[in-house]
Amino acid sequence: MFSIIRSGLDTANKEISVVSNNIANANSTGFKKSRTQFEDIFSKIDEQRNASITGLGSRSEDPKRLHSQGSLKQTGGALDLAVSGIGLFALSGTEGTTLDSYTRDGSFQLDRTQTIVTTDGIPLLGTNNEPISVPFSIQNQDGSIEYLSELKVTANGQIKASYAATKDLDMGQLLLAKFDDESALRSIGNNRYIATDKSGNAQTGAAMTGGFGEVQAGSLEMSNVDITNELVSLIRAQQSFNGAARIMQAEIEIANKFTR
Repeated sequence: MFSIIRSGLDTANKEISVVSNNIANANSTGFKKSRTQFEDIFSKIDEQRNASITGLGSRSEDPKRLHSQGSLKQTGGALDLAVSGIGLFALSGTEGTTLDSYTRDGSFQLDRTQTIVTTDGIPLLGTNNEPISVPFSIQNQDGSIEYLSELKVTANGQIKASYAATKDLDMGQLLLAKFDDESALRSIGNNRYIATDKSGNAQTGAAMTGGFGEVQAGSLEMSNVDITNELVSLIRAQQSFNGAARIMQAEIEIANKFTR
């Protein structure tokens, strides 16, 4: 009996942990919520109880991440980007690994090396599988210097830079990726993921081609967490945990009486 009650405590505690993480990241750009999944442990036939089936408790499977679209928030930032539809931004390998990573967090910026990077410095990849660079200035044939005045991203991910007299120079095109099972991607933190055997290899391409969505410039995709639903789930999980804890306490008291 104790093992059955303990399994209930464990599953409720895991749900509380997952829901609490969802709530904590409700305002994180590009965050994808997770859901806990539970199942009854296989029951056995109890011959002493007229062949009745006796439950053996419950167990939780690994949380499943839900990659549904989050709402888009307009920011007006030239390199604040969101994907409306299918696709994740492709990033080059982080320090210490050659594995490409993927994200729906489109908060990008130009670093001192004139490369478009994430807020923590990971380069964004273009359709040529190379980081995208945007010069801060260009030199004309007469030797004059023009400085970057405007940067814009089109719906198909084309990045165009304008200078004092030179307009709409093509700097490259964003690379998007999709997977057979996005929920099986492995999280490596900061709302970035890497491919796994279960997710399948990345299928890459440009926005608005091959089933990929379009790029919304000047916007960021917010998390897909619904706070109201998460609070309801948290209350339910806490009640489940408290109920199992009370049953456990009662069972302990009964056991103590028989051992005296």
